[in-house]
Amino acid sequence: MRNLLLIIHVLAVGVWLGASVTQLMVGPRLTRQSSEVAAAWMTASMSLSKRLYPVAGILVLLTGIWLVLQSEVYGFADVFVTIGFVVVIVSGVLGGRVLAPAADTAAKAFGAGDTTAGTAAMVRIARFGLLDVVLLVVAVAAMVMKWGV
Repeated sequence: MRNLLLIIHVLAVGVWLGASVTQLMVGPRLTRQSSEVAAAWMTASMSLSKRLYPVAGILVLLTGIWLVLQSEVYGFADVFVTIGFVVVIVSGVLGGRVLAPAADTAAKAFGAGDTTAGTAAMVRIARFGLLDVVLLVVAVAAMVMKWGV
């Protein structure tokens, strides 16, 4: 059972991190195209915010909890486990309170032809999106190297 949980855990993190890196790399290129392309991209990004990220985050959280509960070696007090929980919570807040609303703002602005407001929202997305990716990489490093153990 542990291996299945670990596989799901790692795949969910991979989906989350991969989608985030893709958005950071592709988003700026597409938003420099036309307003229509930028609006379509941001609408697709909002879809990820509502469907993909929550599922990945919940899978990471639930499988992480289950893995700790099944472990005879690691516990909730271990530093790497705490880092993992903190990153899931912080990333969830960033996604729900900053990234998704900024994507909505950008989609509406680009849809209305307001490239100035759309670009400003994209800058906000890029900054906080990069922070989210860095946090995820730190969590992965903490897990792999078992920080605190």
